[in-house]
Amino acid sequence: MRASISDTSGVPSASKPVVETIVSAVARVEGVDPVDLSEPVFAFVDPDALDALVASARPDTDLSVTFEAWGHEIGIEGDGTIRVDGEIQSQSAPEGVTGIRQGTHR
Repeated sequence: MRASISDTSGVPSASKPVVETIVSAVARVEGVDPVDLSEPVFAFVDPDALDALVASARPDTDLSVTFEAWGHEIGIEGDGTIRVDGEIQSQSAPEGVTGIRQGTHR
């Protein structure tokens, strides 16, 4: 299932850890509440390690992280872009990430 949905949670992504933004994006694609996803995020990835990796990314690096979760391919880029199945879900800077252009499109 592919969908292109902007982050409409009402909470700016910059105030949420990247893992929380990912969970919200996948839940929107699935059409469910985040707590109703089939498995917790830690069944797929270490949330603390992923948040730390993204938060430590420098603006001059080409960070790109991809993993499978809930039957979807999740991608995180250094500019704050989060993709689910290749479709952009959010382009806001995750918490702790600096030097990222917010609201830009490629």
